[in-house]
Amino acid sequence: MIDHCMFDQFDQTCKLYPQIEDCIDFIDIGTPVTNNHYINSTKGEIHGLSHNATRFSPEISSRLRPETDISGLWMSGQDVLVCGFTGGLFGGVLTSAAILKMDLFTDIWKLRSAYKPSQKKE
Repeated sequence: MIDHCMFDQFDQTCKLYPQIEDCIDFIDIGTPVTNNHYINSTKGEIHGLSHNATRFSPEISSRLRPETDISGLWMSGQDVLVCGFTGGLFGGVLTSAAILKMDLFTDIWKLRSAYKPSQKKE
């Protein structure tokens, strides 16, 4: 079920951005259950950078970027933005934008602006 969702998301992404399909060598997905299996994290599933006040200092915040010193290795998710689910989502968009060299935030805003919910007729 989870793998099916991952590949559906990958296929949809490639339909929107076909130029990335040949650039991806490996994709994987995990859940809190996955983490518990591999690292026995029975008291929480959090991982990545520490979520403390130091992380949000101007010096550290200015260094959190998708690009790394290792060619082809990118950071993504909550470790390039802020903690939590929403931070992870926006971190993913930020990393994708850096890889594609595109302004995906403007694309998302335009899509949102173009979307008009259907009106129910009574």
